[in-house]
Amino acid sequence: MSDRLVLILSKGILPEDTLERIRRAVGDGDFWVVTSDPMVTTDPNKKVFCFIPTEGLDVPQRVGLCINAFLQWHGYEGYKWILKVDSDMDVPPGFFDKLDQKPDDIVYGCGSVAAISVKFFKTYLKGCYPVNDNDDGFLFAVALAYGKMEYVPVPGPWHFFPRRALKYGTELYKYGFPFWLILIQRNKIWDKPFLASGWLYGWVTKQKKYSFSSLYRKATLRRVRGKLAKLLGMENSDRILLVSSSKIGARFPQRSDHLLRALRELGTKS
Repeated sequence: MSDRLVLILSKGILPEDTLERIRRAVGDGDFWVVTSDPMVTTDPNKKVFCFIPTEGLDVPQRVGLCINAFLQWHGYEGYKWILKVDSDMDVPPGFFDKLDQKPDDIVYGCGSVAAISVKFFKTYLKGCYPVNDNDDGFLFAVALAYGKMEYVPVPGPWHFFPRRALKYGTELYKYGFPFWLILIQRNKIWDKPFLASGWLYGWVTKQKKYSFSSLYRKATLRRVRGKLAKLLGMENSDRILLVSSSKIGARFPQRSDHLLRALRELGTKS
């Protein structure tokens, strides 16, 4: 039996060549199509698990519930890796070839194409895939916070959903992501207002941060300092001082009701 459990996440009809394309890119594995759409495929040769969550949930929450339902039904003991691949992603050939040479407790890849070690899944996720407004982001936030992330981006289709971007922004606040980084990070320019508004909504409403937020914030700032040091040709990144936006925000303790109403109105219109 392969030590890789491969979950292909699909919504709607799964093109006939998709499974073979992913097989060629991933290599050896126990392949399953996991979906909330009973019409995803009619091919009896494909192993398909369909779980239909409660109506009204956003896509990230439906994904999380589907994955957890599958893992509870199928189990993951005996596997070393759980691979999660969105069906619309073009996984580069050989992307997972060196996976067996990686540490056995990390998350490798990116949100849409990720290899989650079973050891990490048990230790840091407590055997439960995240069910929230940004499952991919949460997964890699936990991995970054505990130094268990190897991020490797994969080109793929990009979709813009204003309402979802607002929720992602609130999730960033709960991770401990610095506000000023939203303004300078490499997002699509039309993403930034919604991510920033979502972050501010989390701050204004005093959303409870995740237990790993302090570790995540420190790890994020270390990465930023490292990139700046490399850019400036500095050997020691500790010489770079990054001012915390939370300290700046402490000068403005009053969280305006007008701002809160405006953010809620923006979310409603989106």
